[in-house]
Amino acid sequence: MPSPDPPAEVLVSIVGHILEHDPDARVLNTPSTLRQLQQLASLNRRWRAAVLLYLGRRFIMIDVVQPPSETTTELPKIPWLPRSPPDPGSHSAYWAAILGCDWDEVRSKRLQFDWLRRIDLANLKELSVDVRVVRYDAIGTARSWNVSQSAQWVLAAAILSRIAVSARLLETIHVRISAHGDMFDLIQEIIANNNHLREIVVEVDSALDTMPIPRAALSIRSWFEHHPSPLKLERFVLRAPGCAVILWDGTDFFKTLEAATEFRLAACVLQVPGEPWHWTIRVARSAPLLQKLEIAAESGNSHGHRGFFIERSPTRPVSLPHLTDLTLDMPVVDARLLRVILAPKLEHLAVQTRHRFDAHGALPVLHYPLLSFVKIGCSSSVGSRLETLGLPRDSYTHNLIDVQYEWQDFDGDFAARIRTDQRALYTPPGLRRIANDSPPSLWLHSPSSETSLILVSPTLRPGRDNPRSSLSPGSPVLRLNNTATASAPHSDAEDFPSSPTRANIERTTQFPPACSVSDTQTAGPSRTTGVVRSDASPPTTFQQTPSPTAKRPRHM
Repeated sequence: MPSPDPPAEVLVSIVGHILEHDPDARVLNTPSTLRQLQQLASLNRRWRAAVLLYLGRRFIMIDVVQPPSETTTELPKIPWLPRSPPDPGSHSAYWAAILGCDWDEVRSKRLQFDWLRRIDLANLKELSVDVRVVRYDAIGTARSWNVSQSAQWVLAAAILSRIAVSARLLETIHVRISAHGDMFDLIQEIIANNNHLREIVVEVDSALDTMPIPRAALSIRSWFEHHPSPLKLERFVLRAPGCAVILWDGTDFFKTLEAATEFRLAACVLQVPGEPWHWTIRVARSAPLLQKLEIAAESGNSHGHRGFFIERSPTRPVSLPHLTDLTLDMPVVDARLLRVILAPKLEHLAVQTRHRFDAHGALPVLHYPLLSFVKIGCSSSVGSRLETLGLPRDSYTHNLIDVQYEWQDFDGDFAARIRTDQRALYTPPGLRRIANDSPPSLWLHSPSSETSLILVSPTLRPGRDNPRSSLSPGSPVLRLNNTATASAPHSDAEDFPSSPTRANIERTTQFPPACSVSDTQTAGPSRTTGVVRSDASPPTTFQQTPSPTAKRPRHM
C-alpha cells in the first residue's frame, strides 16, 4: 500500500531545507535555484503547490555576503564611512567592503516585478528586493533621461508600492534603494503596515547614482510611531552614507530594541538630541542583549535638541554582557564613552574619531578582558591609542616591530591583533608576586655588634601561629614590639614597630649555646615577622636603636 503524501506544511519545509542548504541557491533568480524549483514542481501537483506556497512566503532577491570564518587569521575588514566632499571612489570602496565584490550587480527589476505578480503577497514573511537605480552615461537632455532612467524609477516604485499595499505579515525585510524621497516614503509605509517585523535592513545607495543636492533626509521616527504595540526587533541595520538620518524623538524607536542582538546605523549626518556619542549610550542602554553594535556618522546635528530627551547621566555604566563587536565612527570618541560601556565579551573594537582619542584619560587595565582585535583611526600616537584602551603592553608589543609612530602623533589607521596568552597571564602590579623576587630570609650583621640577626618568614614562626614550623623548640626567636605605649598589650598582628625610632626586642625563649639557624633556609618568600639570634648570650631583655639606614623595616 503506497504511503500517503505528507501534509503541505511538511512539503514546504522540505523545499525550504533543500534551497536554504544549497550554497548556490541563496537567491531565487540564480539558474541553479530556478532549476531546482522546476524539478520539485514537476513531481506532482502537491509538490507544485508546495513550491508556490514556499515562494509566496519567501521572496529573496539579494545575495547576502557570508561573514568570514572565526578561525581565519586575516584581520577583519571594517570600512570607515566616506568623508565629505563626496568621492565616488570612496563610496564604491565602502559598498564593496560591505556587500562584496559584486556590490554593483543590480537584480533585474522586470524579473522582480513579474515574480511578485505570480505569488500571493498576503502570506509573504521574508522579503529582500534590490531596486537601486543605476546611472547611465548619456547626454544630459530630458529625452535621454526618459529613455535611460525613467523606466527604472517607474519599475522600482511599482515594486515597492505593490509590497506596501499587499504585504501585511512580513517578519524580515531587506531592501536596497536609491537616495530619493519617494523611495523613503514607500519604505515607511511598508514598515508601518507590518506589526510582526523582527529584522529590518535598509541600504541606501550612494555610488550607483548621482547624489541629490541638497542631501536627502531620511526620518525614521515615522517608521515606528503607528504600530499598535512596539516591535520586537532582533536586527536593525540602516546604511545611508550619503543621507542625513533624523530622529529627534526616539521614544517609540528605542522601545523596539529590547530584544535586539544587532544594531547598525551609518549616515553622513546624524541629527539626534545631543552629541552622537550621548545618543550611542542611549542606544546601548535600550538594547541590553546586543551582540553587534555599529554607529557611524560624519557629523552630528547642527541645531539644538529642540526640547527632546537627552541622556541625563551619560557616565552611568551600561552593561552589555553579550557584546562581541563594537564599531564607532563619530566626530568624538574617547574614554568617556568606552568607560561607560561594560562589555566583558568584547573581541573586536574599531574606533575612528577626528578628535584626540586620549583627550579624556585612559580606560582601566583590562577594561575589555577578551579584546583580540583593535582598529583605531585618529591623530594620536600608536602607543597612546593602545594605552587608552587599558591594554597591557606585553599583549601588543609584537605589533610595534615595524611601527614608526609609536610615540609620535600621526593621522591614520592602526590595526593590531592582541595576544590573548599575554593578556590572560597579566596581573596588575599591585597583585604580582614572583617566588624568586625576595630571599627566604635576610641575614643582618653589624661589625660593631657581637650578635647576628636573621629575618624569618611567618612560615617559620613557632607557637600557636604556626604549630608546624620547622624551627625546633630551642630555636631563638625574637619579636619586635612597639614601645610608644609602655602599657599597651602585645599583639601578634603587629610584627613590625609602628614607630621607626625605637623598638623593644623581647626575649621569648631560652637560647641554647651555639644555636643553629640552618633550618631557616627553607622559608618561602613572605612578609618577615620574626628575628632569630644565633649567638649564645644569656637571657636578657634589651633595647636596640636602629641605624638611620634602617628606619623603616622592609617587607619581603
